[in-house]
Amino acid sequence: MATANGRRDEARVTQLFCASYRAYRPDWGQAVVTSLGLPRWRLAEAEQWPRAWVITPTAELLGEPDPAKYAAGYRARLERFGVPKIARTLERIATDFEADRLVLLCHESDWSRCHRKLIAEFWLSVTGEMITELAEAAPDDVQPPLFPQ
Repeated sequence: MATANGRRDEARVTQLFCASYRAYRPDWGQAVVTSLGLPRWRLAEAEQWPRAWVITPTAELLGEPDPAKYAAGYRARLERFGVPKIARTLERIATDFEADRLVLLCHESDWSRCHRKLIAEFWLSVTGEMITELAEAAPDDVQPPLFPQ
């Protein structure tokens, strides 16, 4: 992963991936929360995961009904923090959790409508490094309905 000065640290190269909470499997890498809330159906587990607030959309952004405005606002947020700060945050998580793979997680199951896609596009455009979506869900990992009948 790019370091704060933009160069690769050959001693520690952290790979970045992303997935929904529903799809995530621990063998994919260290889970990193990038949402405001935690998944209720994985709460005990998720409370132990580190958070990356610098890449978490704000409540104001999440309330934006226009997808183009949401994307522009989120990109502006990422640019305000900048790659050096985002990289330091993610490397600190990788170091603290002794992980060489981080999986950025949120609630949205549809990658095409999620900030995970936006962070991946931003990261690729600025650093040249890909963040891959790990989309396949584990067959036994089923989310209970939000509103049981």
